[in-house]
Amino acid sequence: MRNLSLVSLLLLATCPLATAASLTPASRLQMTRLASPDVAAALRREQAVPAGTPRPTLWALPVSGPLPTLADGEWETVDGTAVWRLPLEAAGAQSIGIAFSDLSLPDGAQLSVSSLDATQTHGPYTQADVRNGKLQLPIIEGEQLLLTAEVPAARRGSLSLAIARLDYGFRSFDEAEVAYKSGGCNEDVACSAGDTVRDQIRAVARYTVAQPAGTFFCSGTLLNNTAQDGRPYFLTADHCFRSSNGAFVGDPASIVLYWNYQASSCGGPRDGNISQSQFGTTLRANSLNSDFVLLELNQKPPSAYKVYYAGWDRSNAAPTSAIGIHHPQGDEKAISVEYDATTITDYGSDTTDTSANYIRIGNWDIGVTEGGSSGSALFNPEHRLVGTLTGGEAQCNILGTNDNDQPDWYGRFYAHWNGSAAAAGSVRSWLDPSGNGTTRLSGIDAADIGKEASDDGDGGSLPALLLLFGGAAVLRRRYRRSV
Repeated sequence: MRNLSLVSLLLLATCPLATAASLTPASRLQMTRLASPDVAAALRREQAVPAGTPRPTLWALPVSGPLPTLADGEWETVDGTAVWRLPLEAAGAQSIGIAFSDLSLPDGAQLSVSSLDATQTHGPYTQADVRNGKLQLPIIEGEQLLLTAEVPAARRGSLSLAIARLDYGFRSFDEAEVAYKSGGCNEDVACSAGDTVRDQIRAVARYTVAQPAGTFFCSGTLLNNTAQDGRPYFLTADHCFRSSNGAFVGDPASIVLYWNYQASSCGGPRDGNISQSQFGTTLRANSLNSDFVLLELNQKPPSAYKVYYAGWDRSNAAPTSAIGIHHPQGDEKAISVEYDATTITDYGSDTTDTSANYIRIGNWDIGVTEGGSSGSALFNPEHRLVGTLTGGEAQCNILGTNDNDQPDWYGRFYAHWNGSAAAAGSVRSWLDPSGNGTTRLSGIDAADIGKEASDDGDGGSLPALLLLFGGAAVLRRRYRRSV
């Protein structure tokens, strides 16, 4: 069991000051130990999926066996507050995720989840955060966590709590754990290649989504709409919600988004911070034809996250150059740059077909994409979104130092817009609520929502980037990463 010498800090973080000193130390609470899933078997199943099949990155497996209940925790009442606590341990896990069902927090009650050393804390959450009895919490890194509920003593009997799913995370966010890290030829968004898309970088988030077989990483993008009202639409890939047999089984309510998860310097330490998170979405539209899902977040991202609502271009044209922004293997945010003209093809095809649903990147000049990049944005030279990543063959070479000069394919935003007359099969009615037929829309900073609309600065081009930094040879700066 982990050292509990910082118990007092934990109590201060999760319980009222009036009760903290009077509670039983957490070290004396009964630890509930969870069964470990068979990670090796799950990875073998993933590896058996035919090559070229678009798949998200498996990050966590559901804990097997009976899940803890309210009865497994311990109650104490101090100064009129009933405090329920439940410590959990998943031996060997890199992180633990938790989702509740049938959750009801009475007036004045709050729920928190923490690491045992109190260095990580999420919450407190109240009934206002619960949707249809469900609450999905951000992960706690490590193999132990502590759940804490505080309820006015007179309402203790009104607390209802059921754990619907516990995620055993076997991929680490720790730089020291290298087995699942992305390749070294990826380029940090902090590098100079990202200088002309600083706004668009703030629109891209990493997220996790639960399926029955496990929880997966993908990437997605916050989008502006023609009302420019900050309604939080989030675009990603349909295949991130599909099982290995093609069924749409991903749960939009299970989604947790992590904003601004990126290295602080170009090629520096893997020091991304996962503290800026939010959970819960509603499915608005999707189509497997061009591989998109449009979600609406349950809440706008907090102002402290300083997000950006990306612009888009639904015109029927192949970009003359392109930039991708994504989270390879769910790692810190990366950027990929293609200086050459793209083409319109079918998925997996090299043959140009202007009626097809995909944009083909022939060979990235900077960076690559990997699992976890799925659903991420492709931006044109005007820095408007024109596609979402489905998959491809691009990756770092065996040494991790250079890309393998292979292609990728992005579902076209043009096809996302025109794919169906029904609202559930197209982004059109959601992103153009007034029906004014806008073809191109610039992005907008979250801080400017509600102000008089103005140009967001989109328009810097890749050729200008080349002139500024002296060409691709300078921009192809690589950094060393553990693989």
